[in-house]
Amino acid sequence: MAVNPLSRREVLKFGAYTTVGGVLTPGILLAQAVVTDTKGITARDEQIESGGTKIPIYHAGPEKMAKYPVIVVISGFTGNSEQNKDVCRRFAHAGYYAIAPELYSREGGMQGKDFQQMGAISSKVTRAQYLGDIKAAADYARQQRWARAERIGVTGFCGGGALTLHFTSEYPDVAAAVPWYGHVKRTYSDAPGVDAFAVADKIKVPVLGSTARPTPGSRSPTSRPSSRRFGRRATPASSSCCTRARRTRSSPTIGRRRIARTRRKTRGSAASRSSINT
Repeated sequence: MAVNPLSRREVLKFGAYTTVGGVLTPGILLAQAVVTDTKGITARDEQIESGGTKIPIYHAGPEKMAKYPVIVVISGFTGNSEQNKDVCRRFAHAGYYAIAPELYSREGGMQGKDFQQMGAISSKVTRAQYLGDIKAAADYARQQRWARAERIGVTGFCGGGALTLHFTSEYPDVAAAVPWYGHVKRTYSDAPGVDAFAVADKIKVPVLGSTARPTPGSRSPTSRPSSRRFGRRATPASSSCCTRARRTRSSPTIGRRRIARTRRKTRGSAASRSSINT
């Protein structure tokens, strides 16, 4: 039976693939969202156990029965919106089994809330609750007969980008992580002083971080400088941790590598790399 193993390069490649061309923002979508169909894939909402209660999840994978690597998709403070579910479907079309937990179901969800309300709700959720729900989703995914339990990738957006780093530092089976922007200096009420920098030394797998230059007049103390700092601390010699500047032609160097090198390495046919589709 053919399988599609999740190599380190693949999760970095498809983490970028699912976002480029899509409409992903750290909050409410301000443009018409991309809608990915379900032709050839299976996608649905379900409920799983987490911390003694039921939480919603959304998961999607190829229709053809086989073994597929797992991608955990972590939302920002908008919760498991249609945009976040669409990211799962894009992964499914690319040959992965993607799962996204609803992180705010105990708080009543984020649908219909404005920015101020969502910020107030998300700020009260503890680190333990966030990581517990993400772990519950990852554990559930690994138990499915179509999942490659030993191949786990994690990606997240905005607050989910920071949680991607926190989760990768705590969950030993993660093979690679792709955080998209995110407040990496955020701490939590139950873990004062524990931001993404504090856990950087515990991350031993490849991390591809994508952030943006602040727009004129905006204040973004944790964009490029923080990414550079995190890149120096968290990236082993064999991995790729890069900062991508949106709407620019070039990207800054992080550690020893440039985005251009990462792009060249992820191009080419799958047949030419022994780590893919073996």
